[in-house]
Parts: sequence; C-alpha cells; structure tokens
Amino acid sequence: MAQDYEIQYKRGNENVVAVALSRSRGDEEQAEVYAITTVRLAWLKEVSTIYTLDSKSTQLLQELVVDASELPNYNYEQGIIRYKGRVFAQGSSHLRGKLIGGMHDSLLGGHSGNQGTYQRLKSLFYWP
Repeated sequence: MAQDYEIQYKRGNENVVAVALSRSRGDEEQAEVYAITTVRLAWLKEVSTIYTLDSKSTQLLQELVVDASELPNYNYEQGIIRYKGRVFAQGSSHLRGKLIGGMHDSLLGGHSGNQGTYQRLKSLFYWP
C-alpha cells in the first residue's frame, strides 16, 4: 500500500505549533469565551416524538409527571426519558433499527461486529 505522507520528528523548539499549543498564557492574560455551542442530535427529537405515539411511553411520561419518586430509575429531562441514565427508546422498531445501524456503521461504531455494537448500544440506550 502506498503512503501519501511522511512522518518526520521535530525537536520541541523546532515544532512551533506544538510549543504554541502547550504554552501557558500566564496569570496576566485571561481566556475569553465568545460562543458556546451545544449539539442536539436529530434523532433525539425523533425519540421524543415517538413517545407521544407509543401508549407505554405516554403512560410512563404521565407517571413521571405525577410522582417521579415512584420510578427512581427513570427521569425526564429536555424531552427525553432516561432509564438509569440511558436514553429510553421504546415504541419504534424503525427508530431502534436506525440506532443499531448508526452505532454499527458510523465512525463511532467502526463496524465492530455484533458484540461491539451491542455493548455500545447497551451503554447509551434502553428498551425493554
């Protein structure tokens, strides 16, 4: 396989980019933040929409609103139900298929096979 690049070692004082990135600003300078960006994944909106179409999810939402202490493993925040911190994805086999495909096919998933995909899904999502 042909290489389109060559790796060359540069000493610290010759590697200006690395030196600049690691250099401390010191006490006299303060860093400023001009904008903060957050990412809200498109499929999260789909998950919350599906809750309204699924009777079990709708019932769970009602129970959480009435008395969340009765369901200690669940919480509802920003339109998403979570079970033990994982996104609750009940109600749509189509959505679950998209999640499985995304975990397997994406750069995050890296085509890591059934077991690897399952373990990643299991750590992020829950459905009965």
